[in-house]
Amino acid sequence: MDAMERKKLRFRNLETLKSIAPGLAAALENHAPRTTLEIRDHGAVEVMRGDRRLYSTRGPEETAAQVNRFRDYGTRIRLPLPESGKFDEHTNNFLRNLMRRAEQEKIGFDDVPTRLETYFLIVIGIGLADYLDALVDAIDPQFVILADENLDFLRHSLDIFDWKTFIDSMLSRNRRIGFAVGDDPSAVSWMISTIMAESSAPSVDGTRVYVNGDGTFADTVTGALKFDLPKLIMTPGFFNDEMIMLRNAYHTLRSGETKVYARPEAPRIDVPVFLVGSGPSLDHSLPTIRANAEKAIIVSLGSALRPLMRAGIKPDFQIEIENVFVYPLVSLVAEKFDLSSICLVAATTVDRHILKFFDRKIFFFRFMLSPYPLFAESERSCLINPDPTVVNAGLSFAQEMGFRQIYFFGVDLGTRDVGQHHSKDAYQYADGSIPEWKKYTIPPRDNVSSPSRSATLSRPSPCSRKVGNT
Repeated sequence: MDAMERKKLRFRNLETLKSIAPGLAAALENHAPRTTLEIRDHGAVEVMRGDRRLYSTRGPEETAAQVNRFRDYGTRIRLPLPESGKFDEHTNNFLRNLMRRAEQEKIGFDDVPTRLETYFLIVIGIGLADYLDALVDAIDPQFVILADENLDFLRHSLDIFDWKTFIDSMLSRNRRIGFAVGDDPSAVSWMISTIMAESSAPSVDGTRVYVNGDGTFADTVTGALKFDLPKLIMTPGFFNDEMIMLRNAYHTLRSGETKVYARPEAPRIDVPVFLVGSGPSLDHSLPTIRANAEKAIIVSLGSALRPLMRAGIKPDFQIEIENVFVYPLVSLVAEKFDLSSICLVAATTVDRHILKFFDRKIFFFRFMLSPYPLFAESERSCLINPDPTVVNAGLSFAQEMGFRQIYFFGVDLGTRDVGQHHSKDAYQYADGSIPEWKKYTIPPRDNVSSPSRSATLSRPSPCSRKVGNT
């Protein structure tokens, strides 16, 4: 294939990618490779950085051997057998009835996949794509997800691999294809999870993961997938909880004028941001926060709102994610302080009764909760990994806004003093004492010294898991 033929192939491939992945196509069209593509006399194609060979196409026999090894021994992600007793009342009842019926019908469940085929095939490290036809033919997946950090290789693949024919072949057989490309392994893992959840979360079981190449990126993404994908089945949550969140989201969004979050493209803000939780160390940090309040953006996380306002510090943002029991926390502060100028950044599922206290409000979706597929336009309306606490949501918000100087206050992740588990001015101490129903005695293991000791600890109130001192 001469230079003119490669140019024509590249143009045709880009036009095809524009129809299924316009963002990726635009990035590839504007990308200037830092490596070079070299065509050898014997037909091999290599990617070079100076004198160093980074990648070379395989011959048909080598490709077939590698694909066969993967088909028989490659990585598969397996879900545990269904088991009742770990979920909410409705799900537990469903699983008990399911397993009882299966037993009556003599239907068994295999511990491992019994077929070579899979619904999802994830490829990490696309390279020059020269092996994709053989891989798909061997595995016969319904959905192929191609992930990579290297735009150079993808850009070079446009000159030697017929993406149009490959994609057309997939689509003609009612197969689907998706891309997850970026240099952040966590973000790539998120993109893969998003694609799978939106396509068919129950089909995660048996997913095959093909790693083309090696390195930290591939290892990190693979490790994250093994940990995260089995949880896709659980992310829809409990039935009663989902009903509450659907109701909250409906009332929040129904006006049609609600401001919904949209993830910005590659922002950078060179201003410090203070993420403030309500752990007991906050009491010692309030003078520092107050002294630097005009030099930083202050983000209040859940129940940190009361200690900050009582200290004369008005935050720029208030972050909330819980769907119930937020009103008592916020209304207590609103009785004595004007919160209207603070910008509320909250999940669409948040306790809707607090909205009246804030004039400025921005709502984000929590991925895979019921309101997301019903109301969200795209995953750009989600914060990435905003769970399980409001500290996670605050950190995700700060990072996505482009802050690079992030300081934590009151995010204690525990306490040595069993008598104080939050800031003294936090909602949890508003009545001056801890009710008996919030207390219990447990013997925690000391992670510094070996002996165990008993201590009276406070059971978290419904709002206490909103802060970082879990």
